[in-house]
Amino acid sequence: MSLTNEEYFKLNGTLSNCRIERLLDIEHKSHVSTDEIISTGDISAGFPVEDCLSEIFDMLRKVKLTKKDHQLLVDLVDEIQTQLWQSAEYGMSELKQLEIELDKVRK
Repeated sequence: MSLTNEEYFKLNGTLSNCRIERLLDIEHKSHVSTDEIISTGDISAGFPVEDCLSEIFDMLRKVKLTKKDHQLLVDLVDEIQTQLWQSAEYGMSELKQLEIELDKVRK
């Protein structure tokens, strides 16, 4: 069983030239410096929450419309919210996958 770079460093106080070259190669291939990686937590904070349009629904309840028009608007906003949430869920799952890949590169 091979040691991780972190375990190897803790054991030997340094990394072998081969390990250093491999890390530099990974960094070069990723086109991202490990110093420049931003926190994925900061990114995920920008995603909308599931009921992000609840205020719109509250406003719709106060608008004087025929029952049919009111239902049409509610259905439309509900569809927009559903599509928005599905897009956010997809983005969050892609972000989670990125976190997993970054963790592999960091080790």
